[in-house]
Amino acid sequence: MDNIPRYLSTSWQITSGYGDAMWQAGSTKELVLALIVLLMLAVASSRSRYAVVFALGATGFLSFKHAFVRQDIYHAAGFFVFAAFAFILLRRSWPQKAGIALSFVALLICQSSISMPMLLSRWKGEAVALIRPLKLHHQLDQQYLQLERRFALPRLREIIGTGSVDVRGDQRKAIFNKLNWRPRPIFQTYSAYTPKLLAANAVFFEGTRAPEFILATWEERDARLPTADDGAAFLKMLAHYEPVTGEADCYLFRRMKDSRVPSPAVVRETETGQRIEIPTFQTAAFEIRYSLVGKLRNFFYRPAPVLLHLTLASGEVKTYKGVPSIIGSEFLLSPLLESLNDVVNFSSGPAGIEANPRWFKRKIRVTLREFALRPTR
Repeated sequence: MDNIPRYLSTSWQITSGYGDAMWQAGSTKELVLALIVLLMLAVASSRSRYAVVFALGATGFLSFKHAFVRQDIYHAAGFFVFAAFAFILLRRSWPQKAGIALSFVALLICQSSISMPMLLSRWKGEAVALIRPLKLHHQLDQQYLQLERRFALPRLREIIGTGSVDVRGDQRKAIFNKLNWRPRPIFQTYSAYTPKLLAANAVFFEGTRAPEFILATWEERDARLPTADDGAAFLKMLAHYEPVTGEADCYLFRRMKDSRVPSPAVVRETETGQRIEIPTFQTAAFEIRYSLVGKLRNFFYRPAPVLLHLTLASGEVKTYKGVPSIIGSEFLLSPLLESLNDVVNFSSGPAGIEANPRWFKRKIRVTLREFALRPTR
């Protein structure tokens, strides 16, 4: 019972930060179809009782948000399935019939981006699950054995032994190797996207339950800067753990005594579109605030994009998706690490933020701190 309030609080953090961190743009055609369907649903339900109108309005809004915050073929398709059933429940009229037809047409358009063999395979799998559950059980057993072979890490498993381990990457590496998995509170890197969730993971590596090992793989999601994802915990990993050896696509880090003394922070103010010179070995935090119009857009649709432009010493410019709630917490900005080898082996220049002033406040507060990474021997 004592953990229920904490569970609810953390769940709210994950829910409230989802749109800011996980949004994904999709087809404009699907969005236009969805808005037309919503308008037709409003017309078709206009003669219904107030309770029905309110229920359809609330569920329609939530279904639209679910579909078009992270707009892909699976989320968008779900909205049109919802709309078709919503129309069926209403009184028979021409808007109802037209709405049902349009919903199914839109659904087919969404699914058209999936190849026919993939669709047939999916439908076949769903049919087997319903009609022949014992065959499904056998198939799942076979898939489990295949995954065991795929994720086998015999050499690292021997080094880790019974020691505790966290996984930065695919947790199946710990599960299928039957390791003593001791995960941080938000164990999926991409789900730590609010200040409280980021801080909880960072504090975990300072406490007595910090694992002896970390099994790390390199992850890139939605064009975000990888070192910013779960960035505070990543800094703790660099400060408290040293690389041991690698196998397959991952590398093993072992906990060591931390001798790094944090440097004092330097706070600067800049504006969107301006460049900031970033010395080597620097952490950064960008305080980017939404305007009132930006907050309204977030509520009814999805957040406007923020772009982080990094100019390397060579003159090459790298552009990443900047999530305000993520890059608002301290993360490693320089040097630019682009692979696991960069993390293990230990040059960048100016950095700039691009954010439309219509949706964001122009002033940005930047906090920089020196971070002395240890070179490996």
